[in-house]
Amino acid sequence: MNTFSAHTLLALVTALLFASASAASAQALPDAGSNGRWQLGFHFGELPWDGSFKPGVSFGYHFNDLVYVGAVYQIADRIQRNGRSFNAQAVDLAGLDASSERVGQRAYLQVRARPHRLSPYVSAGLVFNDRDTETIQFDARDRTVGEYASVSAISITQSRPAGLRPALGFGYSYRMPSGVELHTEWAGWWMFGAPTPTVDITGADLTDEAAGILEDRIVEAFTSSPFNTYHVFQIGVGYTW
Repeated sequence: MNTFSAHTLLALVTALLFASASAASAQALPDAGSNGRWQLGFHFGELPWDGSFKPGVSFGYHFNDLVYVGAVYQIADRIQRNGRSFNAQAVDLAGLDASSERVGQRAYLQVRARPHRLSPYVSAGLVFNDRDTETIQFDARDRTVGEYASVSAISITQSRPAGLRPALGFGYSYRMPSGVELHTEWAGWWMFGAPTPTVDITGADLTDEAAGILEDRIVEAFTSSPFNTYHVFQIGVGYTW
């Protein structure tokens, strides 16, 4: 449940850096061909400045420089998002105390294809995301939800169920003559939108009508974000032999 701007910025900057390095060295370096080679990689699945790295591994086989088949796995993790939480911002309430999320394990079985060994690639396959749950706490204060007044603290728990879906993605990798490879990728079920989350809202004086208004806000914002779809993001390093 990451913000669009954060992942997009990182992916674009990384791709530009890798592309620049590729262009600069294409004439000077020998062709590090990968016909019939295996690859093992390590990566991060979350942006590190939120206190979480979501480490993962990848393993696969290069049929040649243009086609790769492999798998990605990322462990479950807990992230303290607080004011950076897209979902907390979508509630549109003042007085955010804290927001924390348990991000479930993720996996991606994929085929990659590219027109040239130095070009970006597209990927397709199956992505699995385990259940993600975020808990958002708002302090006690005078507030109005729709036409309904409230002064109590409000707690919201929202969960995206586990799911297995087809996925399409894009990425960039640059392999050095030594066999070391830098790569970044995003792949997911973005074509058909995010699933509807389950939402639980509690507040000592919050009416059912007010809770319904908040739930509608949450569901609308959640399902409109491509980063609440079933997906995998990775940035890391690998070795080909």
